[in-house]
Amino acid sequence: MTSQPAITVHFDRDELVRTMQHAVHSPLSGLVRTIGWYPAGLGRPRFHVDHIAVATDPVTTDAPPATAGGLFPSESRIRALGLAIERYSEHSFADGQDELVLADDLLNAGASRSIPRQLLWTGPAATASHIVAAKALLLALRRLVAQLPGERVLLALDERTRVIERVVQQRIPADTQVEFILAAPGPLPAFTATCRLVSRGRLLGEGTVNHGALNRALYESLLQAAADEREGRWSGRGWTSAPAAPTTTVSAARLPPDSTSLDHGTSLILDAFRDGGHQLFAVDLTTDDVRTAGLRVLRVCATGVSGTRGQDVS
Repeated sequence: MTSQPAITVHFDRDELVRTMQHAVHSPLSGLVRTIGWYPAGLGRPRFHVDHIAVATDPVTTDAPPATAGGLFPSESRIRALGLAIERYSEHSFADGQDELVLADDLLNAGASRSIPRQLLWTGPAATASHIVAAKALLLALRRLVAQLPGERVLLALDERTRVIERVVQQRIPADTQVEFILAAPGPLPAFTATCRLVSRGRLLGEGTVNHGALNRALYESLLQAAADEREGRWSGRGWTSAPAAPTTTVSAARLPPDSTSLDHGTSLILDAFRDGGHQLFAVDLTTDDVRTAGLRVLRVCATGVSGTRGQDVS
């Protein structure tokens, strides 16, 4: 019997951006009202960076724009749209009057319980959106893990991270130093990477991402740092002194292998929280208008853990 060739599905990012933008953007009545971009400027990191302001009703009027970067215009736009929709959903849900909300108990499969609404905003928590609910959950869990404390080590790039080195060489000016800092290996799975853009002792931008694949964590943290740098420069936020980098260094080649399985990644995080004796809850923030746009928005929160990122290893 002759084997059949594998079927490859090509992802049309531009078409997805057009579809999402049409569903949520309107100057008068859309979830998002204004969409713009920040010019790079001479001698600055060369990424596309979009900024999107969410609707002022029911969102508070002082909410800052959602800002995201990418190598391509469609990449920065879809990331910024996702962040804007998440922010809109957060504010819509936060305006609720009920003191208790129904949440899924993630560490007890199939169980639900009422939790204080304020727990979603006062403890370590994270929100994520996606067209697939399971992927929104994993993304929210990864964002939660990225907030947790732990020792930090400086990453030395090598053959494993060659693709990231190429991006840095092509997109970051020579006078800007790129530092990749990782959470030291611990009970929580995957890689938590922080990217710092530093120039003349000043911290220009910073981003932190948790992902099962090392290069993906580095890439997305770099995009966050680039967006942070651009937003800070155009908003007049000003620069702060860069913190000292960790003195302990680890090479990428010595780190554990990647893990990109959706179900496996979710179960690893849940097991780590369960083993630590914590509680972990998820609440669906999806509003009717967001659901109409084909998206799901989930927020996860944890109890019994600190939400402050940890100290560097020195």
